[in-house]
Amino acid sequence: MMALLEVERLSVSFARRNGPPIEAVQDVSFALEAGGRLGIVGESGSGKSQTAMAIMGLLPSNSQVAGTARYDGRDLLKLDRRALNTLRGERIAIVFQDPMTSLNPFLTIERQLTEPLQVHRGLSRRAAYRRAIEALERVHIPGAARRIGMYPHEFSGGMRQRVTIAMALMTEPRILIADEPTTALDVTVQAQIVDLLRTLTHDTGMALMLITHDMGVVAGLCDDVMVMHGGRSVEQADVERLFAAPTHPHTISLMNARSYLRRPSVESIQEGTR
Repeated sequence: MMALLEVERLSVSFARRNGPPIEAVQDVSFALEAGGRLGIVGESGSGKSQTAMAIMGLLPSNSQVAGTARYDGRDLLKLDRRALNTLRGERIAIVFQDPMTSLNPFLTIERQLTEPLQVHRGLSRRAAYRRAIEALERVHIPGAARRIGMYPHEFSGGMRQRVTIAMALMTEPRILIADEPTTALDVTVQAQIVDLLRTLTHDTGMALMLITHDMGVVAGLCDDVMVMHGGRSVEQADVERLFAAPTHPHTISLMNARSYLRRPSVESIQEGTR
């Protein structure tokens, strides 16, 4: 199968006023197939999030990026800001660890979901509203028609994360980058979000790039995995093979520290909707 996203020899550094630049990512290569689910796993400071931010063009101004990141044959690292903004959100969407990174606390969920469709897609208010309700229902927000008029603070942490996933899906992207989407959630809600992402990728054919420190989440969701340590890729394999026979000491360390997600009960799902 042809790669939808192909990253070759990606390096990221950050300039400092005093001293040499910080080498955050060094010579990293990987591929994401259409409909594939790739986990990029590593501890804090391993370079995994900087890898995703480089692909999305979201690094700060003191960064320097080298290498290539080809999406449908186009090098994302060489696109101008306008072309990248068009592609970002339309074809490649991102969900952050903290939902409030994406949600405006002063606007209703309805406005945050519908306004981009009205402005950028030319949809009428009614059509955009219908799409927004459908998106919330797809991510299992109960009482979507009632709750769409609420503000972010009126949702639990797990429900806010579902809302940000709904926002990412509004434009039907081909790739979803999820940067630590379960880290701030308790284990039961983590399992709900993992189940949701698994279902969405299966039903839509959307590819997933999951950024995480947790091998347990990777085991529950991904097909392939790349382990990062010190800014480098130290091991890549399909999930089944890597879990059966890890070769790098850091991979083994991460596996020993992994969490075990449990399937949510009906009671816990109801609790999480409050």
